[in-house]
Amino acid sequence: MAIGILKNHLTTMSDAILDGDFERYLPCVALPLKVTTNSSTFWIETEEMLEEGFDAFSDMMLSLNVNCIARRAITVTGITNRRIFGRYASSCMKDRDEIVPLYTADITLELQEDLSWKTSSIDLQIDNRRWPIMVPRPSETESAYAIA
Repeated sequence: MAIGILKNHLTTMSDAILDGDFERYLPCVALPLKVTTNSSTFWIETEEMLEEGFDAFSDMMLSLNVNCIARRAITVTGITNRRIFGRYASSCMKDRDEIVPLYTADITLELQEDLSWKTSSIDLQIDNRRWPIMVPRPSETESAYAIA
């Protein structure tokens, strides 16, 4: 069941980004959101900060003609009564061409009072140092293709 929740969550977020639909994306995220890359940690504390990052990423995907953000849930690494810890692989595609190479991320979903699941933290295996993250730069030290 937890892997299904993670898969649905990732799909909703990806579809919202591709559609530029912040109103659909917002209910997927708990604030403050902790975003970690290999070189930085960001605390997204306000809806305005989240929307700035969303808009920058969505606009960049549109400018690159990305029509698929493929996020594949790999594993659920832990479950508590209010949290799901998972790992997923992500790449940005235009048709069958990979625009952003595959990278992995660890994600924490937290169950809210209204029984919805929201992302509370993401640990991205990318080398980006600034918020907003526009085009992910996958880490050259980790091969996401070596996913078991």
